[in-house]
Amino acid sequence: MTTSARWGQSLDVCFSIDENGILTVSAKEITRRNKNEITITINKERWSIIEIEKIIEEATHQKLEKIDNAINEAKSFLVKKNYQIIEIDALESHLKELESLLKHLTANTS
Repeated sequence: MTTSARWGQSLDVCFSIDENGILTVSAKEITRRNKNEITITINKERWSIIEIEKIIEEATHQKLEKIDNAINEAKSFLVKKNYQIIEIDALESHLKELESLLKHLTANTS
């Protein structure tokens, strides 16, 4: 996963969990080529495959919810823009009618 930090730095971040529940996270700063890595183990209890799968499932579910929310926000935005376009078209139509009436009135008063 490549991320762009607040100050314009780009990072490559990698997460991996092995079959024993050991989490390894590495981050590499692309511009300076600095790299750090940390390994996190659970000494008392190791995560079971079921727990790891549950964590992955929850993360996937959260990601899908975020995608659904983004899609709904985009749809809402497009609907609002569509109504604005309809309102602009109606106003333009009324403006043309008023211009026509004004032309007619000025022609009749001359």
